[in-house]
Amino acid sequence: MTVTKKVIHINYLKPKEGMVAHELGHAFVNINNLYENDELKVIMQDVLDNSTEITPIFVNDDEYACVKSYKFIREYQGRTYILYKDYLNKKIKLDYTELEEYISCGFEMFVINPKLLYTKDKELYDFIKKGGLTNESV
Repeated sequence: MTVTKKVIHINYLKPKEGMVAHELGHAFVNINNLYENDELKVIMQDVLDNSTEITPIFVNDDEYACVKSYKFIREYQGRTYILYKDYLNKKIKLDYTELEEYISCGFEMFVINPKLLYTKDKELYDFIKKGGLTNESV
């Protein structure tokens, strides 16, 4: 997926259920500078502060640091783009902006199964529901 001039390109003929919503979640973050949104900062920092552990996750033969949280719908939601070995060697300290899949997976679930998102992560659900991804609520 690439976002240029507010255009999203998805390179799949038959996207999986939720894929378009997932990629829109990334686009909302980038276009609206959502890591600067104070309400979202608090939500995401809380997830990081209350995470249960950091483990490796394999993606395309690379091993990345993955945050574990009871709020996540699936493991990938905690995936970072920091190599696990760099995290272990303390070369990089995690902060909330490293949770790049948190919002996109959350928005995906908001579209395909909002009840599940509400049950797992009411704060993110409420933020999305009131228009937070488009900065309409701020």
